[in-house]
Amino acid sequence: MTFLTRSDFLLSRNAFSVYILLLFLITFILSKFPGHNGDMPFYIACVIEKESGSMDGVVAQTKEVLQKELPASEYQVHAARLGDADPVILERYRIKPLYILLVLVFHKLGFSYVHATVIPSLIGYLLIGLSIWRFTIQRLDPVRTFLISTACMIIYPALALARLSTPDAMSCFFMLNALLLIYFGRNKTVWICLFLLAICTRIDNVVSELIFLFALWKWPVFNFSEKLTGKEFVGFSMTLISVALLVNLMSARHFFWFMDPYFSQPVGQYVNDIRIYFLVMAGSFFMSLFILFLISGFGRGFSGKLEVNYLFYVVSALVFVRFLLYPYYEDRYLLSFYLFSLLIFSFHAGDLKKSITGTS
Repeated sequence: MTFLTRSDFLLSRNAFSVYILLLFLITFILSKFPGHNGDMPFYIACVIEKESGSMDGVVAQTKEVLQKELPASEYQVHAARLGDADPVILERYRIKPLYILLVLVFHKLGFSYVHATVIPSLIGYLLIGLSIWRFTIQRLDPVRTFLISTACMIIYPALALARLSTPDAMSCFFMLNALLLIYFGRNKTVWICLFLLAICTRIDNVVSELIFLFALWKWPVFNFSEKLTGKEFVGFSMTLISVALLVNLMSARHFFWFMDPYFSQPVGQYVNDIRIYFLVMAGSFFMSLFILFLISGFGRGFSGKLEVNYLFYVVSALVFVRFLLYPYYEDRYLLSFYLFSLLIFSFHAGDLKKSITGTS
């Protein structure tokens, strides 16, 4: 057992204090520059629908809200997007019930509809920063923890996530904590509950979660504490799928909404989306992460039996499966897995340095 000296304790406390101040400062600055992305009016429409209990007049009420709360130039863009869309598109947003509920709560607390859509993202960003420090300090010294945590919070995908009117920041918080709990070998019930909350935030998280469950079942090292048995894999998978179906049933107006012709696209459009996907992917954060993995891998090898390699291969599989199902790339959809990969790389580097120091 190792004990912290007084100087180590003071260094840790001071580093954490500086980090907290920096995290709050960044969050405050980001709050002054909301993204007002294209999803915002549709989430506001879902909140108004939930308030009134009916879809009657929701589009008109949403336009009134946008006209009141946005500059004229922005209002024209969002109102046009909302007016031109088929009402069935709201099904795509209704299936994020936890985010819609949070927006409604913040609006009831006195925030405008527009600001209420961003507050969950800002809170999610702040919570992500706290979680990263909490887990990283268990494996690295205070200085490295400060540098790694700060780096994770100032990369562009993380900064962008905090400014958007989407459930992605909250989704990232739940997923990242679940993955880190898995990595640290914590109670299975806790991270499964976080998986369920992530589904309530974004129903499509169930796909990534099922892939991770499969990876835990097939984990190549038998003494890993979180390795699943066949019964656990089937049981957890059925639980996640059941909750996803329940969320869809309770939130959507039509259970098979995704089969509506509005959401289908011709083969030519799908092929064009694939072409655009590869162009975007070339400049994505995933490619930076992939290059980092290759460079760091020359020293340790690329065997799948090493946990750092195995976990990155799982993350790569997630990216590929999502590409097959939905060839549209944005870093915000996968940020929890990218942050998790960065932390795993840093943990492995820290463990490797300790091993080298201990044997020299």
